[in-house]
Amino acid sequence: MSCTCTTLPTLTVIDMGDHKEVLGTLNTVKDRGGRYWWLSVRECNVCGQWWLVAQEERINDIFCLRKLTQKEIEHLIRDNQWPSDFDRFESLLRIALQAGKRWRFADPMAASLLETAVDLATERPGIKVSEIAELLNLDRAHALEISKWAHREKGARFGFDD
Repeated sequence: MSCTCTTLPTLTVIDMGDHKEVLGTLNTVKDRGGRYWWLSVRECNVCGQWWLVAQEERINDIFCLRKLTQKEIEHLIRDNQWPSDFDRFESLLRIALQAGKRWRFADPMAASLLETAVDLATERPGIKVSEIAELLNLDRAHALEISKWAHREKGARFGFDD
């Protein structure tokens, strides 16, 4: 069995559905869990390469992978010190945008959109509605509607553009 680790760049974005070849040789070493429910560290059972893996399944259905250095692996195992690359869900959405991912939801008030808007405002209170629109691939009016719902129902705080 062979792996694809050496053919992949340091930062890789893989669509769900196209992930089996890459992730098929990666064994989960550790899940971060808790408020970082999307984050794990995996090791290739063929070449031994370690990867920080973020599963962004709410908006773009992608995996974000970053190769880990030996020093990062040691900090992770010894001190439970995780690299911060994918600590914020906003980072995953920005990586997806840079990779050209732009999904649209048939349901304009889909739970995934609502929950993600709440999480973004929790990570960064006062995030602007225009940023919500960009990150969730929405027009501003739609982002405003979602932000109002998130504020009314969940107490999320958003900033408004001038």
